[in-house]
Amino acid sequence: MKKIIIGIAALTLFIACKKLDDPAENPPRGDSYLKFIHVHPTAPALDIYSQYYNQTNKIGSNLTHKNALPSIGYMKLQSSDKPSASGVGTYWIHTQPALTADTFHKPTPILLERDSYQTIFNIDSAGTPKLLIFNDILPKLDSGFYAIRFFNAKFNSGNMTLTTNNNSPISADFMQLSNFIILAQNVVNFTLKDANGNIVDSLNNFSPRNKKTYTFFYSDSLYVTQQSD
Repeated sequence: MKKIIIGIAALTLFIACKKLDDPAENPPRGDSYLKFIHVHPTAPALDIYSQYYNQTNKIGSNLTHKNALPSIGYMKLQSSDKPSASGVGTYWIHTQPALTADTFHKPTPILLERDSYQTIFNIDSAGTPKLLIFNDILPKLDSGFYAIRFFNAKFNSGNMTLTTNNNSPISADFMQLSNFIILAQNVVNFTLKDANGNIVDSLNNFSPRNKKTYTFFYSDSLYVTQQSD
């Protein structure tokens, strides 16, 4: 049974960004909006912490596979330090297995531009957990329309294609995120096919909300989360 996701998890982080040597070297504060989507089918539940300058906040607790934080829209990361500052900011992400006192994983910096929207996917890459971050450019939608995109989190799957009963295909290889496509609002059925054209999963009777955006993803099953609130 398919689910609209409600929580998050992340493991060892793998992010292409400028790396800083110490959290104290952060540039001035930037407000940033994040959505975490956990698509690693065997990762443990984790607690997630963000650090900005010397301020550390717990942003997720006991977060598991097939879940996202928040369930709808984005969460805002904002430091209480230097409240009048503007520009960009680097947040450091710490993780640890939930409900344990284990040491944090090595802090990893994520450069977040002011007023930016980004989605983070926790994936399984050849048995190695990684975290991928994507900048989101949300489309402007007229009334009566919605937008979807597809993330392929299935290791060694090759190119996979998501289609609707109106035949609007979007494709993505492993670790790739497609662009948004805009569709007319109505109840639709989605079918996911592998690189050989074989049907691997489906989601039927999906009822999109007016002027909303959605991310579909596949690891061991097809799921969807609402991007915009």
